Formats: sequence, C-alpha cells, structure tokens
Amino acid sequence: MAFACVGILMFGKAKKYNDLYSAIIMLFESSMGAWDLGELYEIYGEKAFIGEIFHIVFIVVNLIVMLNLIIAIMSDTYG
Repeated sequence: MAFACVGILMFGKAKKYNDLYSAIIMLFESSMGAWDLGELYEIYGEKAFIGEIFHIVFIVVNLIVMLNLIIAIMSDTYG
C-alpha cells in the first residue's frame, strides 16, 4: 500500500497511477515481470529513470519480504 501511495504521488499523471486500484495492479504486474514503463517515458521523458528506480526498489523489497516468509515457514517446520 505504501508503494502504491508513493507511486500515485510521484506518477499521478500516468494513467496506470491515477488511482489506488490502478497503482496496486501496476505494482502487482511489475512484481510478476510485466515491465511496461513506456507510459512513464512518454510523460516524463528523461526523468523516467526515477520510475525504473522506484520499480527496482519495489521488487527488491518484495523479494526480501518473500524470502523472509519462506525462512519463517522453514524455521517453523524444522523447529
């Protein structure tokens, strides 16, 4: 939710970030591998690299949370 809210604040002009539902769907799709950032390049031009950095940070945080979940499940199983 925090990344969706920050995405709305940063990229509110883009169609995929104009409301909370669309932002959540965009972040879910990017976590599944659908990197369609073409709209950000059309709107923001040279400053669209900020969108790439935003998505990379989101994916890394998502990966850390998922690894933590897996570690918790495995430690509970072997505990």
